[in-house]
Amino acid sequence: MLIVISACTEQMPNRVEVNQSSRLSVYNSELENLIERASQYDLKPLSDSDFEVSYNDFTIRYNTTPDSFQDNLGYPEDFLCNNRGNISTGNGYGRWELSYPDFTNPDVRIILLSVQEIDENGNEYHGDTYMVGIDMMTIETHRSLRAGDTIDRVFDLYGQPTII
Repeated sequence: MLIVISACTEQMPNRVEVNQSSRLSVYNSELENLIERASQYDLKPLSDSDFEVSYNDFTIRYNTTPDSFQDNLGYPEDFLCNNRGNISTGNGYGRWELSYPDFTNPDVRIILLSVQEIDENGNEYHGDTYMVGIDMMTIETHRSLRAGDTIDRVFDLYGQPTII
């Protein structure tokens, strides 16, 4: 299982650069800073609950099926009005989302990938579907990490990463 933290409140400095080597230099400096900061924390063991998220008394795990989202949470309030959650399609696959409670102000977004199938009448439908991501907009992890927390809070709660 891979945990990816895709954003935090620490903003990268705004800069406009044309020189590729300058960009690489800034990136390497920021990466070195991150590695240095991370090395100050101990490794912490992860438990099964670190790979779960609870929303409206429903526990989402890495192997939660799309049907169980719909069975336990229903469809988002404005699912049909938002093109059934379609994000993109191509090469025989469709990427779509379930945003709860709605697409306008989601607490959580479940990102799904489906094989696009065609029935005998030529209608497209979602074949095999897999959860590929969760955006936890307002809910927190088992250890109380929330969107917007700093990278240092991530290190405090989860310890030193094994890979940066």
